[in-house]
Amino acid sequence: MLHLLRERGTFLNTPESGGQAFRKAVTEGLESMVTLLLREGVEVDCGSVDAAVEHGHTGIARRLRDHKGEVSMKLTQHIA
Repeated sequence: MLHLLRERGTFLNTPESGGQAFRKAVTEGLESMVTLLLREGVEVDCGSVDAAVEHGHTGIARRLRDHKGEVSMKLTQHIA
């Protein structure tokens, strides 16, 4: 679906389109979608990392941390 949207000209690196899809992918644990959206340039903030941790998606949290190069307080406390 993401590829179809992109082919049709959807900009995925905006808060409206990419941001909503990114938040949903993070909270639902959709790791491949998170990876695709990161490639599209969607911004990662500490809130995204925290949301991944809160929903038990530590693999996604690590991916976001590595992508952003920042570690949130919750990530430091919950992931060693």
